[in-house]
Amino acid sequence: MTLYEKIDNAAKNAGTSVTALERTAGLSKGAISKWRFVEPRIGNLIRVARVLNVDINDLIGGDQGAENVEPGKEG
Repeated sequence: MTLYEKIDNAAKNAGTSVTALERTAGLSKGAISKWRFVEPRIGNLIRVARVLNVDINDLIGGDQGAENVEPGKEG
């Protein structure tokens, strides 16, 4: 499952849309859709995870090199 698909599913589970999620997270319209083709900035991904109330590792696939990333603790 792609990052976009994981975010889309998490948004649906939270009762919101990707567009509303972008707005709440302070991202530009279409920003998350672009993540289908380019990697997001970690800060933006953390903001999305916070809004969705999910662990960032759930969005990026767990142990794919981000095991030390915690929401709110950018390096």
